[in-house]
Amino acid sequence: MQEANMDYTPNKIALSERVACALLSVFLTVYGGYGLYKNYLYIPAKRGGVHFSNEPAWLMYGAFVCGCIVMISVIVDHYDERNNERGYRIFRNVFKYIGFGLSCFAALWNLENLIE
Repeated sequence: MQEANMDYTPNKIALSERVACALLSVFLTVYGGYGLYKNYLYIPAKRGGVHFSNEPAWLMYGAFVCGCIVMISVIVDHYDERNNERGYRIFRNVFKYIGFGLSCFAALWNLENLIE
């Protein structure tokens, strides 16, 4: 059993990718928090953007937090030398899909508020 562990080499994530993940996580947390504070979360897009307020803004912030968790797990995976990359991959996929679901739900709820 130990022989299999001898062949294992831990993940190496480039410093630039780790720094980018950390900075983007901080930015998303601060930007989303400020948007919640003002009750006006703006998501820029190519042709305009989308404005969120009230409950849809909270859901979109939840999607931001899920994205931050995914990016932080990439950084943590770099420093974790144990053979558990499969666990990190599952963890990232779970939070990626939760975040995607939250953002879709927020967009639909926001669209419903715009129609009313």
